[in-house]
Amino acid sequence: TKSFDSAEAVIIQHENDHLDGIVIYDRQVKERME
Repeated sequence: TKSFDSAEAVIIQHENDHLDGIVIYDRQVKERME
C-alpha cells in the first residue's frame, strides 16, 4: 500500500541521515587526533 511505501521511505531516509552523521563525527574525531 502507499502508506507502507512512504513509511519505508522515511525509515530509509532516517538510516541514511544516521550514516551521514557517523561519517561526519568520524571525520571530526580524526581531525582532532592529528
